[in-house]
Amino acid sequence: MSKFTFEEVKKALKLDEKSEIWEKDWELSEESFKFGELYFLEENYVGKSCDEIKMKPEIKKLILDYLPVFKSNIALQRLIWHCHYITFVIAKAKKPDIAAWPTEPLDEGMFFPLFFLSGIDFIKKHNAKLGISEEITIDSLVDLELWIIVYKEVTGKWGLRQKHWVANAFLGHIYKLGRLQFKFDPFFIDLNVYRNKKDRRIIVFPYDGIEFRKDGQFNGADKIRETEGIWKSKLEIKDGFIYGNFISPTGIATPEIKKIMQSEWDLILKRDSRCLSVHIPATGPMDFAQCGESFRRAIEFFPKYFPEYNYEGFFCDSWLLDPQLEQYLPAESNVIKFMKEFYNVPVPDAENTVFFRVFGKEQLDVKTAPRDTSLRRSIIKHVENGGRWRDTAFVYFAEDFNWGSQFYRKMWGM
Repeated sequence: MSKFTFEEVKKALKLDEKSEIWEKDWELSEESFKFGELYFLEENYVGKSCDEIKMKPEIKKLILDYLPVFKSNIALQRLIWHCHYITFVIAKAKKPDIAAWPTEPLDEGMFFPLFFLSGIDFIKKHNAKLGISEEITIDSLVDLELWIIVYKEVTGKWGLRQKHWVANAFLGHIYKLGRLQFKFDPFFIDLNVYRNKKDRRIIVFPYDGIEFRKDGQFNGADKIRETEGIWKSKLEIKDGFIYGNFISPTGIATPEIKKIMQSEWDLILKRDSRCLSVHIPATGPMDFAQCGESFRRAIEFFPKYFPEYNYEGFFCDSWLLDPQLEQYLPAESNVIKFMKEFYNVPVPDAENTVFFRVFGKEQLDVKTAPRDTSLRRSIIKHVENGGRWRDTAFVYFAEDFNWGSQFYRKMWGM
């Protein structure tokens, strides 16, 4: 009964044409498949796994209640075995492969959560081999539950669609160190960051020829492309000097051209530089001190366990960094204190993810939206005043770590 072709599975599960990505490696998992004998679909294993990663009882029950769907369904068992085998047994499937797997109709239900739970032993062994504690391993798997909950909030049903993101934790691409997560990533913005060799200041210049709006954002950010008041950046090295448009640590690009002596400054970050991206999981208040402790731990953690990954700096792209928030939230709020610790920079094609993150909806009717927190009231007020929200990014460097000092703003008198 182990022979069950991909075409048979595709037909039985009513998968669309995108599902054919699985067909190319189908034979790899064929001989090892044993219908009705998949250990990771047994109630004891699933229950223990949910407890191990500290899932809420209601989420655990949802997953356990889904197991009977697999009971006599050879097509569903065959497909989940294939996913498990090529990912967690022979480690052939990588994150881009998992991201390309079609979600519909499998996103509704617990197919993908059960697939990820089947990989707990894999990531535990992977991290243990590196010397990483099991506590960090388990804590880093928090996104599985978080994205199951988000699916419910967005669709009204239970399921999981963000498998491309959840895969990071189960493949060892992201680690949660206290309040924050840190992920291996290249820097993705067309910016050069320079550091002064004497006083250690940094300055950020955009690449040459980039179109900016009069508000200092990339033209096209938050889906606004203007034709009036725009200007193009300049970046030129001439006669021993570097000429570039100054980007303020508040995340605003300016038409002002600054001139620095090339011999006195080092280029420390550019597009595609090896970095650690920073992520803020929705696991509770963004306590300022806890965030600082996360950075301290990250500065120790990655050189110790990943010495070959010589990262240049940290960066983050988030709605929490939109400088417009400073107009509404008090200076002592965790969000504003967090924002001021970094050198903030604009983001090309920045989107408005504020509504989704704060209200759980990509589109918001401000007339009926809840105003039960100061943050929600501020977001709505800005929209009512004709404003638009957008993501912003930051850059940050380990050698500048002095949590609470607002190092980058103070170096430029801000």
